[in-house]
Amino acid sequence: MDMNANNSLRARRRESGFSTMELITALFVFSVGIMGILQTYFYTLEQGRGVREIALADQLIQNEWQYLKAQPFDAVAAFNELPFQHLPALPERLHMAQSQLAVVRNETAPGLLDVEVQVKWIYRQGRVAERTQHFLLADKTAQGNQNAK
Repeated sequence: MDMNANNSLRARRRESGFSTMELITALFVFSVGIMGILQTYFYTLEQGRGVREIALADQLIQNEWQYLKAQPFDAVAAFNELPFQHLPALPERLHMAQSQLAVVRNETAPGLLDVEVQVKWIYRQGRVAERTQHFLLADKTAQGNQNAK
């Protein structure tokens, strides 16, 4: 009987539990899944950083545009191919490469300026990203003089 009990105990041990090969396979599948999740997580973080940088560049452009709108028309017309005159604290969070302001007089409409505000910054893997917006600025004093006539 001891022999029968010993054999049944061995049989139960073989049937219960997992073999080494099953454990290695399960661990491999689990690690591949975890690596995929981590890759997705880091990719999403990087994309979020890129979106934040674009939003900061847009905010910087809008700040400069608001600054220009508050200036007299003749003063804005004198700006050309200059770095921003008014930089808020945003560039510390945006790895700035260059900021540029270009003002072009519209030949067909003398009281109108085409203002181009451009921001370049260092983006992922050292590439330079660029955001440019064009605005039209009208001479309010010229409009008032035309209405008075």
